[in-house]
Amino acid sequence: MAALDNESHQLCCLVLECLAHLFSWIPLSTSITPTLLASIFHFARFGCDLRTKAKTGALISSSSNGPLNPGPVPTTNGEGRNGQQSEVNKADRARLGVLAMTCVNELVSKNCVPMDFEEYLLRMFQQTFFLLQRLTRENNAHTVKSRLQELDESYLEKFTDFLRLFVSVHLRRIESSPQFPIVEFLGLLFKYTFNQPSHEGYFACLDIWSVFLDFLTTKIKSRLTDRESVLNRYKDALVLLLREILNRIQFRFNQAQLEELDDETLDDDQQTEWQRYLRQSLEVVAKVMELLPSHAFSTLFPVLQENLDVYLGLRQFIVTTGSSQRLNITAENDCRRLHCSLRDLSSLLQAVGRLAEHFIGEVFAARFSDALAVVERSVLYVF
Repeated sequence: MAALDNESHQLCCLVLECLAHLFSWIPLSTSITPTLLASIFHFARFGCDLRTKAKTGALISSSSNGPLNPGPVPTTNGEGRNGQQSEVNKADRARLGVLAMTCVNELVSKNCVPMDFEEYLLRMFQQTFFLLQRLTRENNAHTVKSRLQELDESYLEKFTDFLRLFVSVHLRRIESSPQFPIVEFLGLLFKYTFNQPSHEGYFACLDIWSVFLDFLTTKIKSRLTDRESVLNRYKDALVLLLREILNRIQFRFNQAQLEELDDETLDDDQQTEWQRYLRQSLEVVAKVMELLPSHAFSTLFPVLQENLDVYLGLRQFIVTTGSSQRLNITAENDCRRLHCSLRDLSSLLQAVGRLAEHFIGEVFAARFSDALAVVERSVLYVF
């Protein structure tokens, strides 16, 4: 992607700032043309650029009487622009990406969409689909996580804001459109979510999934004739989401990240960072359980059983001396593994507990056999 000279960069920043302000108060209309949207997304792609140096080639120069056009490579004392590229240039390009995504977010935040603008919205979301593909692309030089780590933090925040607005405000408009690959979009969102470089970014993505699951639950409840076909369309994505979140809350699979979480300092909601992480994760798990309760239990129970084995097996290590008892496990590695297993048991018991509400009330009779099997397996195993 071509670089900008300083004058063009300043001009583009001012134009994007003006557009963002304009979009914040004007209604959606045909004056927002496909060409304008394409230009904004051209600059939004600048935020995806990982390079500290741009490729050799033409700069994009400003013209006082026309649009931005390719211009010649300026030279100073025989030096090409490659000598002028630096981290500042990378930051400038990221700023253009942030400003462009601000414009996009102003547009997508509007809930009142005229009929003649819905086609533009579809084009906008298709453009964003391509951006999401770019952000989650792997190659020999970068994993998805390392790519996201190198991007400007503000750009990632803006892009995540866009995804939240898209899912919460407009998904219902285009979810059934054959021109928008919704299942593939969820696959990219999955990669984007579970490669976030920060806990806050991960929490924000979990919120997006929560909104999507609410949308899907409402849609399925309103469909009397084809609810199974709707659910089956998304079943693979839901199963994958459930398994990955369960892995992320277990020390067995995610010890390094979980140990970074503060479990002592309380926030304004009287929660530690660990408690917030677990709560938000289990909220999404619970929403998947509402859609796939039996499958959720069959996924959860084997993992719970493994940790119960560890807990119930502690009886053989209890040593009684007089009137006191102690646990006779002293090896550091064994103590560490036990600590992790018991914390995982605690988390998984909370997850299983969230299943109860999906086997009672109006669905009690329909799911009685499944509920009975859950109780029998749990009670027989423990006793």
